[in-house]
Amino acid sequence: MRGLVETFSAAGRPAQLTLDPRLTERSFPPEISTTVHRLVQEALTNCRAGGETMLYPSPGGSGRIHSRAL
Repeated sequence: MRGLVETFSAAGRPAQLTLDPRLTERSFPPEISTTVHRLVQEALTNCRAGGETMLYPSPGGSGRIHSRAL
């Protein structure tokens, strides 16, 4: 994901990826990694269209990720 964000930023619009350190210390099954990659990609696409997007985990630890326009 860092590479995706760096490529996006190099193309013109700055972006920042902040991960909880607990997420960088472990590996995830391919289906989870692919889903998160697609979510970040979609958020970056929304930014390119002129908006700002923040992805955040849902409250309560349900494992869901939400997107919110800033």
